[in-house]
Amino acid sequence: MSFHALFDAAANALLLADETDHVIAANQAAQRLLGYDAEEVCGLQVEMLIVERDRSGYLHYRRDFSSQPEQLPISHEKELVALCRDGREIPVDISLRRLHAQGLPCNLITLYDASGRRKAEDALRISEERLLGIMQDMTEHRASERRLRDRRSERESLLSQQVAIQTATAIAHELNQPLAAVSAYSEVALHELANFDCPEKLRRALHGCAEQAQRAGQALHELLEFLQKGDVVAAPMDINESVRDAIAFALNDGFDGFHHELHLEQNMPPVLANRIQVQRILTNLIRNGVEAARDAGMSGTAITIRVQTAEEAGMAQVTVQDNGPGLDAEWSGRIFDPFFTTKPRGIGMGLAISRALAKANGGRLWVDPAAGPGATFHFTLPFAS
Repeated sequence: MSFHALFDAAANALLLADETDHVIAANQAAQRLLGYDAEEVCGLQVEMLIVERDRSGYLHYRRDFSSQPEQLPISHEKELVALCRDGREIPVDISLRRLHAQGLPCNLITLYDASGRRKAEDALRISEERLLGIMQDMTEHRASERRLRDRRSERESLLSQQVAIQTATAIAHELNQPLAAVSAYSEVALHELANFDCPEKLRRALHGCAEQAQRAGQALHELLEFLQKGDVVAAPMDINESVRDAIAFALNDGFDGFHHELHLEQNMPPVLANRIQVQRILTNLIRNGVEAARDAGMSGTAITIRVQTAEEAGMAQVTVQDNGPGLDAEWSGRIFDPFFTTKPRGIGMGLAISRALAKANGGRLWVDPAAGPGATFHFTLPFAS
């Protein structure tokens, strides 16, 4: 196949420039990307195809590339924003490669002077260097990155909300009993004092004690109602897809380097659940498993996830198993308690939150201490129909 055919058929945008950085050829992909015809783009300096705010970065990058030893097969990449003929801006990755005019078709070695005018044919110098610029459109990649950031932000927002809810719930549970006791003891004391002649000041103090204890208890209940207000927005969703997304999130969040094995039931009906909350459950379980194995010094950290129809009618079941040290009997009975943690830097809310989310979506979450090896967790979600 001829150079022309290879050059023009390339999927990525290709620009061929001379030693003064003037474009001398652009393939079809480059013309489509930048919106120029071949005749219009030829003669323009490459920097004019970059948005003004990125031009100094390109020129620095170009000088750095040119300063490298010519004999090395160097290919540099730079993230820039291309400027199209109609003013549109497109994020691109530019890769530069050296070529020599020798061996190129004659119509691809025409030189241009500094003003962009075509030089006379006798000005051709076959030995001069040519620069091949490869532009890769990064629009979809950047959009994917934004979607990933948005979804991570949603998950972190959910985590913050659930930490607040579970923390308040745990505190309310711990305070509710002593507050009720203070109120009850105060009421009993008032009742007993009714049979005696005692200072009115003491009666008022006891009455105020009971009243303030009841007020504090009511304030706790109101706080919980405020934090928990709003129903779970559930919709039919593909649980297999959520498992794959959770693995990607864990890898992207720095929990890379673990082997994952998926056993997904094909043609699984959609479940009815909140997508973000289900992903929060999955990422919590995956991260816990990876951390447990790493903290125990295990080599070859592995996470196995299985999706299947549950024995319970109308439910899907997800199993997450790690190859860590597992859980002893005492831990198995307490791991869902708020603030209980086996991690030196943990706050003990992840599993409590995960169980609450599973329950909020109509399912349940539990640990299977006898499954082994490692720790094994199961959670269920209802099918959409």
